Amino acid sequence: MALLEELKTLNEVLRMDERHHLLGQVIDGVPTLERLHFIVSEIRMHDGVPQAVREQFNIARNMALYTYFMMTLAPEVQFKTFRIIEQALRIRANASARDSLKSILDRAETEGWLADSGFRHIASPSLENVYCIRLFESLRRLRNNFAHGGATLTPDSAIYLSVCADFVNQLFAPYSKTW
Repeated sequence: MALLEELKTLNEVLRMDERHHLLGQVIDGVPTLERLHFIVSEIRMHDGVPQAVREQFNIARNMALYTYFMMTLAPEVQFKTFRIIEQALRIRANASARDSLKSILDRAETEGWLADSGFRHIASPSLENVYCIRLFESLRRLRNNFAHGGATLTPDSAIYLSVCADFVNQLFAPYSKTW
């Protein structure tokens, strides 16, 4: 039976979530707040990204820092990255509220708004943009899963922030002023 999440006492609020200790036994050790801050602070959006999108991204980065104290905030950070991507896509596509995310993602794929080479975690990017094609498909499913009540606890919010930043930075690349 899963443990019920409880309101932390005032003395517990600024303590690292004990689940980090448990996870640290099976992965690369227990994180420090300083290390998490360093990682999150290195993930940025460039100045060509609209301010409204960058502001939401900075909120997500701050939320990611708080996962140190409450690991169960990680799905909220992850869902926030999906909402930021959708917001950026809507701006880039000059889409109306009636336009579905699917139609906007289809347009982004067809018009080649993204390239595998624009994602920092891909060591050998495909010229056919295989990663981007899979990402478009995954975004539809994952965003809908989160939007309709699904949540999966994956403790690493940094990879979601990284993919979000790389995705959005490509949408508003300095050489592409069509938005």
